[in-house]
Amino acid sequence: MLKSYLTIALRNLRRHKSYAFINIFGLAVGLAACCLILLYVRDELLFESMHKRADRIYRVHLEGALAGQTFNSATTSAPMAAALRQDYPEVESAARIWGTGRVLLRSGDRSFYEEDFFWADSTVFEVFSFHFLQGNARTALNRPDGLVITESTARRYFGEADPLGKTLTLDNQLDLTVTGVISDMPDNTHFQFDMLGALLSQDRSRSPEWIGNSFYTYVLLREGHAGDVLEAKFPDLVRTYAGPQLQQATGQSYEALLTSGVRYGFYLMPLRDIHLHSKAENDFAVNGDIQYVYILLAVAVFIVLIACINFMNLSTARSANRAREVGLRKVLGSDRRRLVQQFLGESVLMAIVAMVIALALMVALLPVMNTLSGKSLSLDLFRDPAIALGLLGVALTAGLLAGLYPAVVLSSFRPIEILKGQFTTGARGLWMRRVLVVTQFAISMMLLVGTGVMYNQLRFMQERDLGFRGAQAVVLPIETEAMRRHYPALSDALQAHPGVEHVAAGNGVPGRFMNDTVFRPEGGTNEDLKNLKVASISDTYIETLGLEMAAGRPFSSDVTSDSTQAFLLNETGARLFGWSPEEAVGKKVAWVSRNDDGTDEMRTVVGVVRDFHLESMQLEIKGMIFYPGPQAFTNVVVRVRPGDMPATLAFLESTWTTYEPGFPFRYFFLDEDFGRLFERERRLGQMFTGFTALAILIACLGLFGLASFITQQRTKEIGVRKVLGASVPVILLMLSREFTRMVLWACVLAFPVAWFVMDRWMDGFAYRTELGWGVFALAGLATLLIAWLTVGYQSIKAALADPVKSLRYE
Repeated sequence: MLKSYLTIALRNLRRHKSYAFINIFGLAVGLAACCLILLYVRDELLFESMHKRADRIYRVHLEGALAGQTFNSATTSAPMAAALRQDYPEVESAARIWGTGRVLLRSGDRSFYEEDFFWADSTVFEVFSFHFLQGNARTALNRPDGLVITESTARRYFGEADPLGKTLTLDNQLDLTVTGVISDMPDNTHFQFDMLGALLSQDRSRSPEWIGNSFYTYVLLREGHAGDVLEAKFPDLVRTYAGPQLQQATGQSYEALLTSGVRYGFYLMPLRDIHLHSKAENDFAVNGDIQYVYILLAVAVFIVLIACINFMNLSTARSANRAREVGLRKVLGSDRRRLVQQFLGESVLMAIVAMVIALALMVALLPVMNTLSGKSLSLDLFRDPAIALGLLGVALTAGLLAGLYPAVVLSSFRPIEILKGQFTTGARGLWMRRVLVVTQFAISMMLLVGTGVMYNQLRFMQERDLGFRGAQAVVLPIETEAMRRHYPALSDALQAHPGVEHVAAGNGVPGRFMNDTVFRPEGGTNEDLKNLKVASISDTYIETLGLEMAAGRPFSSDVTSDSTQAFLLNETGARLFGWSPEEAVGKKVAWVSRNDDGTDEMRTVVGVVRDFHLESMQLEIKGMIFYPGPQAFTNVVVRVRPGDMPATLAFLESTWTTYEPGFPFRYFFLDEDFGRLFERERRLGQMFTGFTALAILIACLGLFGLASFITQQRTKEIGVRKVLGASVPVILLMLSREFTRMVLWACVLAFPVAWFVMDRWMDGFAYRTELGWGVFALAGLATLLIAWLTVGYQSIKAALADPVKSLRYE
């Protein structure tokens, strides 16, 4: 029987080649797109799967509130890990990781800047499951000069030589010895590193300060212990350890601070949730977003649904062609169950054939997908059986979903009516096909609206006035204390070049302001404390970055007192203190506990800078305060005149190496660097656009096939109308009218849903474009045009046909 079903299925496919092509190729494209998305989603959901005890690992986060401002940080204090190990028996192990930014590593004549260098406790290998290729995990970071590197880093520095025991020099000052080599980090882990140095060598690791937070702290809980139980004990931990230091810093008891609305506490973030659920500041890198995973999953479902609708529509439309077969089978004894099995089997067979084609399409499209997503996805069916089983499951599900309704419809035909020649598909089948086509149009419109809204938001972020001039600004990272001392001479040397417009220095640039601390207005109480981003800048910083003054003046080298007695605020910072820009000028602000003896440092606000974007547009502009502090400079900013950029960069390099001969020249462009903050949105928009195009292609294939069948059914009607005088435009309008009505109904269904979903998505941005009706109108018109073009070919072909041929046998 199975052989008979297979023979009939293959015979039907050969007999109706165009129908088979549309169904199989449309389903193949849909399955390929769906599976590519599922590969991406699987990679996102399997973050941290390399760690055997991932379900018991948590990261400690800091959260709190100060004067109405909330903060949420992925970093905590230096003593946190030791206190957790000592005071809480449910903690099996704890480890800290500390990043100091870019460093220079040298081995003989080989030297590289390393962005992914971190310091870590030796217990980091008790918490995480890093695979050691050489060395001992227990002792690798027990010595102050210990250094663990990845396999690719070992090859980069030492080639094929044995790296163990080799020495690398850090920043031309500190010798580190390679004590271990581990496998390279997979892409799907939030903590990417190339080197881990022994944290015990750093004096800062022994700091007793509980209210200074710069360490990533991870805990491994013992089996059977829950994170929420440990988390419930954190208020007592804060009261015991951080409370006295908060009281010393503010002059109020911890209980009084709580009463005044101050919050300072910690919570646990499960390791597996960090990538998709953590919204904390100061993380290792920009994380993913579970919302984007849901969006792409919805797109995958929509694409497969469109492909399945094609199958259902064409199968039920062709039901009359198979009615006689059903009638004969029923007369010969086939019951409805067997007929359903037969037709479902045919649809599953087509789905499997489609999946084979889809695999070829996936192999071809995978490099494009990796480029769009920024990942390194692979399709290895032999090494990863889960992928093979998943693809088979998708194919079977699609086949059953696509074939179920046609199977039920075809198996319900009455043999007496069929054999008497009285069979008609009926209004019910026509109504169902219309519902399915409207659903296709609605899905296509929702995807088009989503693409349009994402494009508009991305363009808004790219074109919005950021408040600073990023173009033509070259940032040169300062590597050593000696360069900070040489900055005045370096600035004069750079400024002498005709291609250089301005030179400035600071400890941050837009997109890279990291530090914040607490300030109080003169005469204010602890209830008036404000947490502000803080940056040290040179007197030329405002001019070089193109910032504007809202009131007052910038720092000036001609005013001697500015170096020790002046502040600048941004507009948001002034508002936090309750001042207008004009009111802020002349006010005094205390830098809480800034002096070596723990007293406040009071300075005068000499100017207010207009707000500019410090971070991603998903975040509101924060209050910021500036001070002249050359000892903290980390970057030199050079504004280059338009012209010969390569020649100017060559001059910058030659001048730089004169003052910093031991460090290779490095630079980045400010506008490009700031653009990385919305790289995630750009990639999502690209993927969404690509998959929307595939969804519309699939819908067009099905619509083309359905239009072809409908016009074929109405050939004689068209012939009669032409004989009676109907023109080609009249016939074209008649054939297109029904599809136009379905597009309009689809608008009614799609627009409210698309509005709701995209409005929720845009709520994630503090600065967003308007969700106007223009994008909806364009989506509706585009869908209508696509429908007309798809149906138009068949309609024109039928309208131009010779009516004599269609009426020859009448």
